[in-house]
Amino acid sequence: MRARSRSKLLCNQMPQNIPSFNSNNAKIKRISSLFAHFSIEFRFLTTSLTDPSVKPHTDLSLINFNGIAHSVISKYSHFFDKNEPKRDNFFNDASFKTLLLDISDVIPDLTRRFLRVLRLKPEDVLEILMGFQFECERVAVKGTKVESLWEIFKCAREQDKGFRHFPKSCEVMASILVRYGMFREVQLLLLAMERQGISMDSSGIFVSLIEGYVGVRDLERAFLVYDQMREGDLVPSLSCYRVLVDLLLRMKRTQMAFRVSLDMVELGVDVSEREKASFENVVRLLYRDGMIQEARNFIRKVMALGFEPSSLVLNEIARGYCEKKDFEDAVRFFAEMKCSPNVPTGNKILFSLCTSFGVERANLFRLKLEHLGFMPDEITFGILICWCCRERKLRNAFNYLSEMLSRGLKPDMWCYHALISALFMEGLWKHA
Repeated sequence: MRARSRSKLLCNQMPQNIPSFNSNNAKIKRISSLFAHFSIEFRFLTTSLTDPSVKPHTDLSLINFNGIAHSVISKYSHFFDKNEPKRDNFFNDASFKTLLLDISDVIPDLTRRFLRVLRLKPEDVLEILMGFQFECERVAVKGTKVESLWEIFKCAREQDKGFRHFPKSCEVMASILVRYGMFREVQLLLLAMERQGISMDSSGIFVSLIEGYVGVRDLERAFLVYDQMREGDLVPSLSCYRVLVDLLLRMKRTQMAFRVSLDMVELGVDVSEREKASFENVVRLLYRDGMIQEARNFIRKVMALGFEPSSLVLNEIARGYCEKKDFEDAVRFFAEMKCSPNVPTGNKILFSLCTSFGVERANLFRLKLEHLGFMPDEITFGILICWCCRERKLRNAFNYLSEMLSRGLKPDMWCYHALISALFMEGLWKHA
């Protein structure tokens, strides 16, 4: 009976030494395993009470049950600690090892080595990432493996408040994530880097993300990342510029294409003949949208790099000035370019001048263009002759005809029709 009373006393005393025992059922489950070995002792005590043949090896009266409870609680106090850091580490370690095992078929040698490590160092994470990236480039790796790698990357950071990933690790992780289209995770990575104050010495992550968004034709997000990159004074790679400008041109986004191309020129990025075609396409978009001055300024900057714009681009700019009736700027533009428009463009400008300001001003413009190298043809003089006849300036019409013939050019049918009509109008039908 005394032994049974002692057993009840132990059971009654245990909760008294654990203040939060009754208030939290979850903690009861946690410590149940710690007292499993006591249940064996309890069963032995009970058996010894009911079966006199079973003799205990210890005098129960000498056992300090209160001390046992205190000893257990003291030894395993971390199971009752409110913050429970060791328990968290225990479960994090288990989760971490599970993640390592999941990618063990991709990088078996590395995972085998790090399975025996309690905590990863920044250089360990970089080694894992580099090995994983190498395998991704060599063989096909499932996307689920990348998800596990991303979780390992996060777990390593969370295992210690003082842990900081190397910038190179972040770059490699981002590159792998982009490769598998996990753009949201890359954005989260960039945000985490910003919060941790991890500086980016290279533009690798941004470039990978921009190229990834371009690959899925998500122009808005690609441009947002580009803006973020430029705000950080980072310069995209030439390949990044190319894919971004190409997409902007295909989608006819004039302002964006102009801005990115202008950045490319002003930053002095090494460009090739391939960029010349892109620049000319940007100029065409600017011309289409009536941004003639922007096109002219852009051409000027491109020429400073040693590029010579094609006559097609120059003529499009000239036509733009013509449509705006800004003929003097057109002349200044060609003077600055040290060239002249081709014959069709020059004739179009002359016709527009005749329509807007009369044949005399058009002829003055012709003379300026000829000084720059413009070579008039039969159509050029035909325009001047026809407009002189229309304005009833018959003498000037015959002067242009004489100049035309002196250059070995032959008048077309429209010139003769205009001259004959003018003679009849002046009452000189006998000369017609």
